[in-house]
Amino acid sequence: MEILPKDFNKNIRELSEWLDKWRVERFGSDSLNPERYYKVTKDDRYLYGVAEGESLNDEKAKCDKVRDLLLSIKQINDKLSGKGLSQHLQWKEREQLKRERETLYKDYLEEVQTEPEPQRAMPEELNTEDAKELLDRLYKAGYIKIEKGAYIWTSTTVLCAYFADRASHSLNLSDTMDKEGNITTSWKPFEILFGFKKGSLKTAKQNWMRLNTRFEPTGFEGVAKIFEPER
Repeated sequence: MEILPKDFNKNIRELSEWLDKWRVERFGSDSLNPERYYKVTKDDRYLYGVAEGESLNDEKAKCDKVRDLLLSIKQINDKLSGKGLSQHLQWKEREQLKRERETLYKDYLEEVQTEPEPQRAMPEELNTEDAKELLDRLYKAGYIKIEKGAYIWTSTTVLCAYFADRASHSLNLSDTMDKEGNITTSWKPFEILFGFKKGSLKTAKQNWMRLNTRFEPTGFEGVAKIFEPER
């Protein structure tokens, strides 16, 4: 992902395009859907509140912060280049703006630059031939990649939750039942394997089920094929 220089010369449309690409790369294509972050009426016509989930709200706050930082830096760059000014800035004014830009740009870099993922050990529950076969199919289908010894999920969080839900039952990772007598999902091994925050996959499923009766998120068909017997 391109990291913008501090003296970038981009208009609002170009900044919006950059931000959309960054959001998709960081959080998946669902992050471009505004309804992801809000409660929506059953007819999908009205927003009426904030979607629940710590990781989801962290995601929204980070996106908003990066947007605001870019807009603030753009305002300074426009002034330094003379856009919209009726008279030249004094030297001290220019130096002050540059100092402000340095602070904003440092914050921008901290938000958008990702440190290399540490190598993650394979959870014991997934260190089986059946689990490795599923991961191999995921890899061949393009849903994961391997970097520095770590498995990286390349699609949306909710699709990873769908995979984890199916895989947990397929691999019999849990024998605990919920109040309705259904076998629960073992989320932890998949959160460890793919580097998700604790509870984020379960939250992704819960957010989807708030507005749907079946856990079949957008694009689930491709992941579902992973569990079909090979012909």
